[in-house]
Amino acid sequence: MTKENRKYFEEGLSEDAFGDICGADTEALRRLRLGIAVLARRNFNVVKAAAFSGTEAGIFLDLFIDASLDDCTMLAVQIHEELARHSVSILPPALTFALKPLSSFCPDRQPQGCRGITQGLMHEAFRLMHGGNEIDRRLAASCAYIGAYQETRRVLDLLWPVPPNQLMNRHEALVWRLRRHRSFEARLLAELLSSLRRLHDGAQYDFLTPFDGDRAFMLGAFMAQFRDRLSAFERLHTPFA
Repeated sequence: MTKENRKYFEEGLSEDAFGDICGADTEALRRLRLGIAVLARRNFNVVKAAAFSGTEAGIFLDLFIDASLDDCTMLAVQIHEELARHSVSILPPALTFALKPLSSFCPDRQPQGCRGITQGLMHEAFRLMHGGNEIDRRLAASCAYIGAYQETRRVLDLLWPVPPNQLMNRHEALVWRLRRHRSFEARLLAELLSSLRRLHDGAQYDFLTPFDGDRAFMLGAFMAQFRDRLSAFERLHTPFA
């Protein structure tokens, strides 16, 4: 498995599938077997699965079983208990689970289907920014960065698709792709995106520093600049049909 790589298993999980998911990572394989064993003791089998490593945090595995949402929630807690009982490493987990009802299984949407969500996030950020309280302003910073990140990724994937950089986290890899372009416009987008990331991180993790109206004003200015500059960048580099 590599970053951003997704693989679907629609015939359950075989020994070969275990290898496809975990590769040579013995800790990930051990965690996978522990989770499967919990399900087996409760007479549940994995019907379908989806594995992906979308961040630097390791492998994410969605397991779909023929059970209700309540049963999935209960079983997921039992899996977490089993993993906590047998995992003594202080390192981040190599593999994490989500247990879902079989009825919720569906492949990923196409990239063009995500644009309405990213635009909605940016719109929501503007609305929350003027909400009048600190919670709204912190939520606005999150919506703004996530929307900007996803829109930037969509544009770059459309214009210049490249394999993911496995040595960087998601944000660093996207900024690296912008800077590789070496144009003023791309470098400016990298700067603005990084500023939105800093505001996002402050809103999420720094509760000692108030997220006041001044920071909200700065957020709005960066958002407006970023949205306009990214739109112009996309128009400039989209080839004529």
